[in-house]
Amino acid sequence: MTRKPVQKRVAYGLPASEEARLESLYGIQKAFASAVNPDGSLKPVAIKALFERYQINFKAFAHSMGVSDPYVHAVIARRKRNVRIEDAIAQRLGFD
Repeated sequence: MTRKPVQKRVAYGLPASEEARLESLYGIQKAFASAVNPDGSLKPVAIKALFERYQINFKAFAHSMGVSDPYVHAVIARRKRNVRIEDAIAQRLGFD
């Protein structure tokens, strides 16, 4: 794959440089360092970071599930409980 010119990388949706990509990955790793509950489940910040990492749009995901975007956020924050949504999130992120 050919490398895109630096001035065009952002236009293609790529990080401006390798350093920017590594900073982004470091940010995700840092978010996960304190994002696991004692029972092994992920905290909401980790789930949201994974949505961002895999470029999953909350609104599109919620629409595909037939619920509102705030409802998905409430399920992730554990203010609401919906096993169907939780299972769909886990499946989409590659967890059991």
